[in-house]
Amino acid sequence: MKTNQPSAATTQPPATSSLAIDQRSPLEFPFGCFVADTPGHGGAQTFLWFPSEVDVLAYLRTDLASLYEDGKEATELSNALAEAIGGCEHLAGLDLGRVNFALIGACEVRWVGSLDTLRLGDTPFEREIQWDFNENVFGDERGHTDSDLVDFAHHLEHYTQ
Repeated sequence: MKTNQPSAATTQPPATSSLAIDQRSPLEFPFGCFVADTPGHGGAQTFLWFPSEVDVLAYLRTDLASLYEDGKEATELSNALAEAIGGCEHLAGLDLGRVNFALIGACEVRWVGSLDTLRLGDTPFEREIQWDFNENVFGDERGHTDSDLVDFAHHLEHYTQ
């Protein structure tokens, strides 16, 4: 990223939200991605949450490149991302290997999916997040509500802070 701030303002939130995409609650915006910068771009990492799968894919296709490049380079990176994503319409079908190949030197998209897949899924990244929640969450994050899902979502909101 051009700054150490992992948020992006180019994707417009719905009229009901004025929050930046890296500050949204996964309970309200249940589809997301986890992006980790390369050390040369600051090393920041964050969850980004969206209202739909289509919004996640649109962000990856058109907005992510402008965080790392300007002008012609941003256009070239956006084109490479659009080609890598192709006609994918669902996050489960996204080939992160192709996406990350286009992003070499800028960042890595480590995960895409829904709050439910993150909480219940079985990929290495999903298991890592589940383990962190189950083993390392104390105090106001665990048992704060009557719902384990709400506690998990609260944990995600603070995961990289």
